[in-house]
Amino acid sequence: MRISGNTIFIPGATSGIGLALAQRLHEAGNTVIVGGRRAQLLDEIAERHPGLDTIQIDTADAASIASAAETVIARHPDLDVLVTMAGIMRIEDWTSPAGFVESAEQTVATNLLGPIRLIGAFIEHLRAQKDATIMTVSSGLAFAPLRVTPSYNATKAAVHMLSESVRLQLAETNVSVLELEPPAVRTGLLPGQEGRVHALRAHAVAALHEELRRVCRTRIEAAEALTVTAAELAAALNVGQRSARAMVDECLTLAEPGLAPVLDALRDGRLTRRRARAVMDLACIVPPEGTEAFCAAAVDLACPDDASRAPSPGALGRRLRRLVEDYTTEPLAARKERAAAFRRVDLEPGKDGMCWLTAHLPLEVGAAIDTRLEALARSLQGPDEVRGISQLRADAFRDLLLDSALPVCGPAAVGSPVALAPAVGSPATGRHRAEPVGGAGPMGGVRTELVVTVPARTLTGESEAPGEILGHGPLDAPTARLLAAEAASWTTMFVDPHSGAPLGLGRRRYTPSLAIRRFLGARDRVCRFPGCDKPAPATEADHTTEWQHGGATDATNLALLCREHHRLKTLGLWSVRQFDEQETPPTETWEFHPDRSPAKSHTPQSVPSGGVLEWTSPTGRRYVTHPESDAPPPF
Repeated sequence: MRISGNTIFIPGATSGIGLALAQRLHEAGNTVIVGGRRAQLLDEIAERHPGLDTIQIDTADAASIASAAETVIARHPDLDVLVTMAGIMRIEDWTSPAGFVESAEQTVATNLLGPIRLIGAFIEHLRAQKDATIMTVSSGLAFAPLRVTPSYNATKAAVHMLSESVRLQLAETNVSVLELEPPAVRTGLLPGQEGRVHALRAHAVAALHEELRRVCRTRIEAAEALTVTAAELAAALNVGQRSARAMVDECLTLAEPGLAPVLDALRDGRLTRRRARAVMDLACIVPPEGTEAFCAAAVDLACPDDASRAPSPGALGRRLRRLVEDYTTEPLAARKERAAAFRRVDLEPGKDGMCWLTAHLPLEVGAAIDTRLEALARSLQGPDEVRGISQLRADAFRDLLLDSALPVCGPAAVGSPVALAPAVGSPATGRHRAEPVGGAGPMGGVRTELVVTVPARTLTGESEAPGEILGHGPLDAPTARLLAAEAASWTTMFVDPHSGAPLGLGRRRYTPSLAIRRFLGARDRVCRFPGCDKPAPATEADHTTEWQHGGATDATNLALLCREHHRLKTLGLWSVRQFDEQETPPTETWEFHPDRSPAKSHTPQSVPSGGVLEWTSPTGRRYVTHPESDAPPPF
């Protein structure tokens, strides 16, 4: 095979070895087409690597392969190299069918049927070229299997024998068959691999630091062990001393006995480095005697046995901040008063003449600012407005700071929640006409709303349990009481005495009552589309089964969605069904039919509060989102 001057199609090259191979082949003077399932990722690759062509393809889907082959051949009639790169790797437990059957079927479809179908789609075209190559991708695990990945090992062994056999059949043709057996490298192919590597790094760095301390001859040398360890890492990894010192600090923290549950979860591949850091950041608040118990509970939140219940990064942060209050002895109010001394605003220059402006402020202040910006941006939308919501928020932020009169406030008023608008109590919601601080500015008179839930005993002063700003996180008790005192109005929520859900309106009215909307805010907190963390005040109450198709206006058929994901559902691009936590999702793929109501068998018959959403994407994949199980106070 020539190293340059080829036209090469590499399906499955959006990351890892495939993407690295595509880049090197392109740099060597080849025309390279990268294939992958995710359109957004393909767009990013095309932007980052000019000259690489991209095509959307799902190698587990025969129809997708056939369609992509037609497109590639039409776009690149001189295609002469096919690299069957796509593959998946799953950890399996073959002691019971639930632990491997579905995973094995998916692995075979992608790793073995995928290459077979790709060769079938391109073989006639390749045989019409003067000189052509098929490159298959096997693995060393085809010969020395890894215990936890039986299906992957088997498919790669099959690919090896397939390559040998096809090479024999095509020996007298213009098509040569090569087999690529990549070395062991760190990629995202095996779930949890990043966590395992980080756990090994933590052990190694901790051992190095301990050894450097042991050989020190004086206390002065021992005090420099951290610096010496960081210098060793900086030289070995070719990074700066500051970066190496941060790595040493993180690894030594992970190696502490109290964080053993976090390190064990990393070593087992259950926890990613990003989620481990989220736990570590809050573990430092907990007294030493409670650190291990907190970390164990935090790991259970971050990586539950049911993967569909794993919270998004934003939801995990909120739940961890709520959890840490159960293990810390110092009240949130005291910690907040100390942390407020470090409030600040920073500017970081960006590319293309832009910058990032960030502020470190009390939560209630930041939440009120964010809520007001959202309300101002929404108020400026109209038929003739060409700016998007993000641009409108940025412009409102700019105008409020540059065009308003300079506020006059003494040191005592800095960060004080008393000056906030709006302010709320629980279960009431405060509504204020927001005026610019200082009494001037072009954007006053916009109604905003901030929802805070507070236990009744906290409001009466009998308890210091924190409240919560929905969609953001815990709020210290004194501030919660101040916000409640500032509430302009209180709303009573009538609920079902058994389930706690607000009384539904059935088919009597399309628009949810204020009580139902409040309940949805407490239950959902954010947009319920997978991975979306748009706070409840910036969402809309959507009928899961559309009103015109017989859907009722009650909590079992309503969920909060941001405008973007509400639109995707309304257009029928994504479908969704709702059921109760106690109901087991069906095994078949559920489809939404816009011309009629869902089938009766798919409709829960006795659901007290609903809340579990099963989304089906245009590709047929299903994603389940659950309400956060640790409801905010006082629910």
